[in-house]
Amino acid sequence: MSTANQNLFDDAVRLERIFLRSEPKVVICTQPCTYNGLVQDRTATKLLGQQWTGSIPMVVTGDGNCLFNAISLALFGHENASSELRLKTFFELYDYEAFYRRTHVKTFIPDISPSLADAIRHCAQTGSYSCAWTIHAASTVIGKPIKSVYPVVNGPGDYNIKILNTIFKPRGSRSRHDITIMWSG
Repeated sequence: MSTANQNLFDDAVRLERIFLRSEPKVVICTQPCTYNGLVQDRTATKLLGQQWTGSIPMVVTGDGNCLFNAISLALFGHENASSELRLKTFFELYDYEAFYRRTHVKTFIPDISPSLADAIRHCAQTGSYSCAWTIHAASTVIGKPIKSVYPVVNGPGDYNIKILNTIFKPRGSRSRHDITIMWSG
């Protein structure tokens, strides 16, 4: 991104913060939610097999916001908080870019994900895909570790299996109780 474009982007972020000051905030729940009326994802259940007993994969809306829909569903029992979670995750990535870059210098996340700058821009756009950078930042936003599950769908030699089957811990971890998110496509 050129310097002029970066300056415009930075100015837009500052303006967005000003506009959001008066918006009501969603409070992240700390108690287990009830999941009445939700649909179990049968394909995901078959993919996971006996590997993840005790977990029940649920169907989320696949509209490019599926990571945030899944997090909202896991936290609240509905997808209504996905836009706010996306926005807060964007600000987390934007404000702490150096932290995430430093943290993943020796991991393979930069090898399998878009650049961190691209991930930040994608996180700012509703309907745009998410990546490992986004999951890590989202764990900080919700204050809970996110267990990332990448199922074996491309064969056991898939390079991503070793990297994406992990737990992303929030900056200044506040909780040991995690949520589980399975990659899909």
